[in-house]
Amino acid sequence: MTLMAERRLAHADLLRARGVALSPDGLPPAEILDSWARCQQAGLDFAAPAPLVVVGAAELARRREQTAVARRLAQAELETLAQQIAGSDFLLAFADRDGVILDCYADNRFAAGSGDAAIVVGRNWSESLCGTNGLGTALALGRPTSVSGPDHYFLGLGDLSCCAAPVRDARGEVVGVLDASSHFDSRQRHTQALVQMAATHVENGLLLHQMREHLVLAMHPRPEFLRTLSAGLLAFDAAGALVALNARASQMLQGLAPSPGSSFDTLFGEPFSGLLARLQLGTDLRLRDRLGSVLSARCVSHPTAPAAASPARAPADGGAARAGESLRWAVDPTPLTADPTVAEACRMVEAAVRLKAPILIQGETGTGKELLARHAHRASGRRGAFVAVNCGALPAELFEAELFGYVGGSFTGARREGSVGLIASADGGTLLLDEVRELPLRLQAALLRFL
Repeated sequence: MTLMAERRLAHADLLRARGVALSPDGLPPAEILDSWARCQQAGLDFAAPAPLVVVGAAELARRREQTAVARRLAQAELETLAQQIAGSDFLLAFADRDGVILDCYADNRFAAGSGDAAIVVGRNWSESLCGTNGLGTALALGRPTSVSGPDHYFLGLGDLSCCAAPVRDARGEVVGVLDASSHFDSRQRHTQALVQMAATHVENGLLLHQMREHLVLAMHPRPEFLRTLSAGLLAFDAAGALVALNARASQMLQGLAPSPGSSFDTLFGEPFSGLLARLQLGTDLRLRDRLGSVLSARCVSHPTAPAAASPARAPADGGAARAGESLRWAVDPTPLTADPTVAEACRMVEAAVRLKAPILIQGETGTGKELLARHAHRASGRRGAFVAVNCGALPAELFEAELFGYVGGSFTGARREGSVGLIASADGGTLLLDEVRELPLRLQAALLRFL
């Protein structure tokens, strides 16, 4: 029997055994069924109460000390989350890599439960003890997980809904997990995104702490996102060898397979010494990776120049104003018009601008669509900024906030002073929306309402 056949047979046995305890909404996803199978192999009885294992005070103190830095960062995120979801019947928790809860923040309306459903400081919620649950299963899988109602292995936990995301350190090792739990009937669709964003914040803070003796660069295809959760972080030692990177940086450079030990010049088209010389100017940089992609970069931590790392150097009006400044040097403002076809396209754009007609620019990646859009902006004589937005580079959960703006503290990662949004920052100027087709249909609909 093949491994897949064995897996399906195990799933069928589990479903048959649970019978009427299954959700009327249909079969649970495969990752839940796989978790049930692991619980069954561990000898857990789904009809029995989940074991209530709580560590003592001395052991709890030891675990808190062992995870001190990650815990401190997690506490800040949990406090912010608690303010954002106040009144929505939630309990927030941070647990260590073994699943022992170190801190809890409960909404006044949320009862932490009792017996096998108790969510209390010191309790071990690992999957091997408490069966399928958000916190324990996220640790078992090493990735964000949601477990709602009857998806829990133990029937006594069926009234809970849990969303959890593991927290990894600079070396990629899981050091803890953030969890948001509520009553099943009070669950919110956006909770998983908020928990993942909070976990990313903790991971980035942990990387900066652990790599404080190294040069750390933030990078993103768009300069306006260098101060957001969308930015990739890379840490290099004095010789230019990559020491650590976050998940976003790994995604941005995926074609180059970056890993600790990779040298700067194997990832980017210049020597490390050249980067260091350019950093002395104290401004944002443009880097071209070995595959030809252009990335904006900023030094966010430097052992010998901490002042250059401070985000306080950014203008007080936030990312939108800085985006306009960065965009002015990002591309040569004068298009090459020696080619007759390009010259004709420029003349057509100028004519369309004079008629105030809408302009649709089509073409493959790298053919100069943004250059042509900039030419249209200059030809229009508008005094406002030219703001280019790569829709494909914006995380879906942040798209509306970054585009339409938000008030300070409205979500995890929001700047205290808020943001007017990229659309408002282009008021009186030109807004270029690139890679719109990469957006989920729900967000395309929101954009269509604006347009």
